[in-house]
Amino acid sequence: WESSPVNDVYADAVVTVILKTESGDCPGNTDTPIQVNKKHVRTCIQETLEEMYGASMVSVSEDQQQLTVTVDEKKAIVDLESYEVKCDDEEIQSMIEVTVKHMSACIQPLKLTPSIA
Repeated sequence: WESSPVNDVYADAVVTVILKTESGDCPGNTDTPIQVNKKHVRTCIQETLEEMYGASMVSVSEDQQQLTVTVDEKKAIVDLESYEVKCDDEEIQSMIEVTVKHMSACIQPLKLTPSIA
């Protein structure tokens, strides 16, 4: 790293952000619980699986708590509360689990906690 007035300003800014974050003095750091719109997460998971396997291969249970995905005549059931996937075929189960895990992780907000030193 070459020392210069511009580089020093960048370094000072980075250090300031890190120190404020560690001290808990940052705007995104609150004690209010994060509200997750589960309906939105479910819709996104359903739409993604429909795009991957075809809309006719994905169906939702009457109580809106489970998705059934049919792949190569094998059914996988996705629990929309716990995001668990059950299927007799391990490969299909693994593919759908990864998709559901990534979709739910992308959509749900991160909970920021101050670091403990």
